[in-house]
Amino acid sequence: MASIATTKQIAKALKSQKIEAKQAIEIALGTFSEFYPQFTGANVMLEEIEESEDGKWWLITLGYDAKRALSPHHRMFQSETYRAYKTFKIDKASGKVAAMKIKSVE
Repeated sequence: MASIATTKQIAKALKSQKIEAKQAIEIALGTFSEFYPQFTGANVMLEEIEESEDGKWWLITLGYDAKRALSPHHRMFQSETYRAYKTFKIDKASGKVAAMKIKSVE
């Protein structure tokens, strides 16, 4: 006869089922597309995956091609597009996006 799981056992099992990196990447891509539909097809790519030191967060960085607003006399000296980056902080337990930040690469 099978035993019925207690509430504590169920809570423990659910708590141990954290989202994996692949799911965090999908969440980051979906969030990016939702907030920035104008960048659909802008060469959006996964750039970095990092787990926080405390193990509670996924830090997912996406890169994309953005257009630079240039004055007409500067067009011949600079590229009109540049690579931009956003880092998403995603809760490993719930999959909730806690932050989206601009990432500078210098």
